[in-house]
Amino acid sequence: MYTFSIKDHGPNLIVMVTRSLLALGAIISLLYQNNPYYYINIVASAILLMLAVLVKRLLANTGLKASSLLWIGAVILFFGTRSITFSIVLAAVGLLMKKLNEHPTVHINKQGVYIKKMFGNQLHPWGEFNNIILKDDLLTLDFKTNKLMQLTIAE
Repeated sequence: MYTFSIKDHGPNLIVMVTRSLLALGAIISLLYQNNPYYYINIVASAILLMLAVLVKRLLANTGLKASSLLWIGAVILFFGTRSITFSIVLAAVGLLMKKLNEHPTVHINKQGVYIKKMFGNQLHPWGEFNNIILKDDLLTLDFKTNKLMQLTIAE
């Protein structure tokens, strides 16, 4: 019947993790000297560092997702190091970030209140609640067990 999207503070964390992984890829590109043309490593490292610095702007202005940016970083890392292992690890972390970046939601229907989180989904039947209040973008769930859950609703 009703679905609310919970305000998620995860984007700041995603920017920080993406920036860290791209900077780590740049360091790996500098340190891994398997390529006879070391200047390719330096160029790849410089590109990865620029991506790491501009992560927040790229995600906000271009519409790219963090996982896509990590895939691009994985390709650049492969050209810099000629090592598929580093690229696969960076791409795998990108896929993992995509999976973990699901927004939590609350579904209210006839059965009860269904809270969908990143780890674990819970269905609370109507008999578990004293009150449910939605006011000023704040959803308050008052349980009969004296548990109180307050969730900020995204606009």
